[in-house]
Amino acid sequence: MYNERMKNVLITGGTEGIGRALADVMAARGYRPVLVARNREKLEQAAAEIKADYQLPAIAVQADLSQPGSAEKLYRKLQELEIRIDILVNNAGTGFCGRSWEIPVADEEAMVMLNDVAMMSLTKLYVRDMTARNEGMVLNIASMAAFQPGPYMAGYYASKAFVLSYSEALAEEVKGTGVHVICYCPGQVDTGFLTKANSRRNITAITARQAAEQAYRALQLKQPVYIGRLFDRASLLIPRGVRKIILARIKRGE
Repeated sequence: MYNERMKNVLITGGTEGIGRALADVMAARGYRPVLVARNREKLEQAAAEIKADYQLPAIAVQADLSQPGSAEKLYRKLQELEIRIDILVNNAGTGFCGRSWEIPVADEEAMVMLNDVAMMSLTKLYVRDMTARNEGMVLNIASMAAFQPGPYMAGYYASKAFVLSYSEALAEEVKGTGVHVICYCPGQVDTGFLTKANSRRNITAITARQAAEQAYRALQLKQPVYIGRLFDRASLLIPRGVRKIILARIKRGE
């Protein structure tokens, strides 16, 4: 049951995919999810399901983090509600598949706002609070895409490289403060993201629940970078240029 000492975990993109599955994983372990997403109906449904399944009053906050200034607005709103965030999970993200110059400029600008700017802004704001009290955790969800160029998903892969680089640097900065910054890099996850990005599912894809369990494991281990599967770690042994060529052929359907 909820009590005033219960820890709050803020999960962006908390109504679908990894974010929704992670909300269940965290609630099952006694954390109160603070869910953030654009769709109010899905937010209310997710909060109701968590309350029914785990007897926890999850908090639902509507916000479009692809808009300029939205991260700070969300932070201020939760400050006004006096909701202390113990764990921040920057999970919200989107991507597009196709020739880079054929993807609408506005779409990829919004993608960068969501995948990178909102992630960075929320991290900065909450790490400031966490270092002041000498405790707290930030989990940034990147991807194995962060480790290589991604032909036909060039912007998305680059955005995840930013998440990885920023997280690793910040993890070094917060050493000794009691705060931990972790970057979780899953391989392909079978979620609605693939449909939205117009990307094909491959046979190595894991479920959202499997990814969420890996993400929770990352929080426990507190490693700056966490790759859940041996298969994914082993893939990094393939030269970067070769991985780029293989990926391009896959995306072209060869």
